[in-house]
Amino acid sequence: MNQQFYNLIIRADEQSPFPVERIFDGQVEIDESLKNSNGEIDWNYIVSLPTITTREFINVKNAMAQIGYISSKYDNKLRFVVTTFPADLIVNFCDGPELSFGLGGRTRWKILKGDPYRKLGELNTPKSSADRTDIPQFSDMKINQSQIALMMPFREGLPTPMKDPVYEHIHGAAVDQGFECRRVDEICTPGSILQDIYDLIESSAIIIADLTGANPNVYYEVGLAHARGKDVILISSDRGSYPFDISMQRIIRYYSDDEGSLKNLSENISKSIVSIRERKVPGKF
Repeated sequence: MNQQFYNLIIRADEQSPFPVERIFDGQVEIDESLKNSNGEIDWNYIVSLPTITTREFINVKNAMAQIGYISSKYDNKLRFVVTTFPADLIVNFCDGPELSFGLGGRTRWKILKGDPYRKLGELNTPKSSADRTDIPQFSDMKINQSQIALMMPFREGLPTPMKDPVYEHIHGAAVDQGFECRRVDEICTPGSILQDIYDLIESSAIIIADLTGANPNVYYEVGLAHARGKDVILISSDRGSYPFDISMQRIIRYYSDDEGSLKNLSENISKSIVSIRERKVPGKF
């Protein structure tokens, strides 16, 4: 079963450093999948998890919490916010009275199990949302642990994806690591292309996204994948700068007109897949 985690950070003052002694305050244990091969906390992984933050509150009806992603252990404010919600709903994210009792009244950092987006949806989404066409509808589907979804600009004039050398090298790296690599234009079943994208993201274990050309569709798909808590490998052949939120992410660079660079792209993607595999719960892949 796919195990998901998220951070819960409650702090008295967001302008001050988080007190070290309150990190994992009251945490019964740290799951082994959150540690590296040396048995130490894998902070690179932990800061990539969805994170709920709020100021301390006790019976304050207008207190608000946020969910998004932090950039580091030391700058533990959200670098971008996905959505906000009433802070008193936080108790619904926690199992057991030891977590919910007085939860908002003490600065602390916990790691909790579960999918916070799904839980938030259960708490806040109207029952009629499935009938709406203006918001993404993620199907309740099983993750294919051997599937990688590839989001990239489509080049005109190519009869098949494999005629694109960039796709060919990405596909080869995925296959070498025992994965199937799928792009949305390879889905032949009738239906909505947008729904195919949502389903491909939801059902894939890893997302690879090519940011080349700042394609707005790819950026949108990266946002969806991050919001769903997916592992995302970013690549790009652009030589310029990136928007602030993206620039905070590790990006694998390549040059599409250089065979040596494309070979390095394959090698770096393979290394990224191996790194993701090693930090997952044993037996997930």
